[in-house]
Amino acid sequence: MPYSNPKGYGFVPPEFRGGFKDLWQASNALELTSHPYEGTLWDGDGKPMHFEGVFRAEYITSLAVRFLRQKHRKPFLLVVSQLEPHEQNDVQAFLPPKGYREHYQNPIAPEDLRFFPGDWQAQLPGYYGNIKSIDESVGTLLKTLAEENLEDETIVMFISDHGCHFRTRNRRHKLSPHGSSIHIPLVLQGPGLNQSRMVRDLVSMVDVMPTLLDILRIDKPHSVRGQSFLALINNHSDAREKWRDDIFIQISETMVARALRTDEWTYCVVAPNGNGRSDPGSTRYREYQMYSFAADPHQLLNLAGRDDPINFVHYIGDRQLPEVAAYLRDLFARISSHPQSRLAELLPDQWKLVEQDGAGNKVEG
Repeated sequence: MPYSNPKGYGFVPPEFRGGFKDLWQASNALELTSHPYEGTLWDGDGKPMHFEGVFRAEYITSLAVRFLRQKHRKPFLLVVSQLEPHEQNDVQAFLPPKGYREHYQNPIAPEDLRFFPGDWQAQLPGYYGNIKSIDESVGTLLKTLAEENLEDETIVMFISDHGCHFRTRNRRHKLSPHGSSIHIPLVLQGPGLNQSRMVRDLVSMVDVMPTLLDILRIDKPHSVRGQSFLALINNHSDAREKWRDDIFIQISETMVARALRTDEWTYCVVAPNGNGRSDPGSTRYREYQMYSFAADPHQLLNLAGRDDPINFVHYIGDRQLPEVAAYLRDLFARISSHPQSRLAELLPDQWKLVEQDGAGNKVEG
């Protein structure tokens, strides 16, 4: 295979494991060290673990099952990180288990894809087949927990890192502020959590660790910016009143951009001259995208820079669009500000920023 050299994306040295000091069986970039039916992981000592003839997700699941069937005398945290349904990078396709793609021919396409070109017409069958393989993996793990009498005392969280818009929004499958890119599954079960409740409030990945700590009655470190959403799960009367109604999003690689997701709006700004692969951020951003969820749930019409009458069918509300944009700019500035950063204010009518220097004087750029 063309990515057989493990240096840099294979074995992960201990200092880069995020504090995991016990069991380690992984690859730094699994999509570059494996294919669906063969590949290599590395154990904690750097010894290669080669698999062949078994589907990748099934092999990783078997490693987790082996761990769960051991005798455990103390609590454990097990992270099972599957590559599927990520594309296979070197062939730019979603490769499910044999026969699964055929099962999902002519699938139903989400409405936020149908309007746009892209590669969803060809890729959805493979993508859905991969999701089926993950469903089976989760089912195997839950069955194993039950068989080992661990089901009633184990917290299980299912989560993904990003969605997929099938190149309908840019040349990649992600890296955009749209729901198809940033909306991910988050499912919890365990002691006190099995309430069959859907929480519709906005939560972020930074909230995952504080929530797990809260469930375990462990205080989160002061440096952690996320919040526990356990009170939302428990449906406490005042939880939603205290919960934030916006999420901050960083976009890199394809561009240097920042975005907000609120109950009503998606708002994105971009650094016009930013390099998404090398620049961590910018003090200069330009309004790029703005979508109304009430009128446009599939985010088909970009309202950034528009000044349409409020009775137009593509917008529901009683505020002029420039007024909405001003509100979102102010919210963005407050959320994204850092005590050591200069204040950046975006002026939509001139498409430029007004920055403040150290003395508080405005410097136009």
